[in-house]
Amino acid sequence: MKSLLIPMSYTPDSEACARKAAELSGSDMTVLSYGDVTASFVSDKLPIFTCKDKEQLLDTLSKAEKIILVSPDFQTLYKLASGECTDDLSECVLRALLWGVEINVLVDFELPKHERDNFFGKLNNAFSVLRTMGIGVESFTGKNQHEKALSLVTESDVIAAKKSGFEYIVCTKEAIVTQLAEDALKDMNMQIVRNTEC
Repeated sequence: MKSLLIPMSYTPDSEACARKAAELSGSDMTVLSYGDVTASFVSDKLPIFTCKDKEQLLDTLSKAEKIILVSPDFQTLYKLASGECTDDLSECVLRALLWGVEINVLVDFELPKHERDNFFGKLNNAFSVLRTMGIGVESFTGKNQHEKALSLVTESDVIAAKKSGFEYIVCTKEAIVTQLAEDALKDMNMQIVRNTEC
């Protein structure tokens, strides 16, 4: 089993989610049903494997090359970022990460940008920590966030753009580009495109 798709909550745009999951995993994808969440949006197209207990879940995750968590709730994101293992799924996903399984998180909203001292800042911090742990974080909203002109370009923007297959980052004419972002751009052979209309 190459890729496991684990739906974790309601998914508002199931078609966009399925496209993004297929882009990340290729054709060999199995839906893992664990707990109360069902995967009705893909059940007619993909095989579904149901785990009934923690041991079976660990066994299943250990055989995967890639795990894609779809629409995890905010508490799960915070738990994963802080390494809290207060439920079976979080513990098993973190253990799989330690085993070298590639983990990706697909969220059903556009990723917030540079908010501080509020909900968006806390969410952004969790995403940053997950990325430093090697967990990919992407949106499946269909909006291409890397085509929007940024007013601040950080290293995490560069890394996210590269992971999404971009060779450039669009920013405003007066955008601030951090030193770490400049270093990452150089290391990844990427460019800044300044939008003079912004």
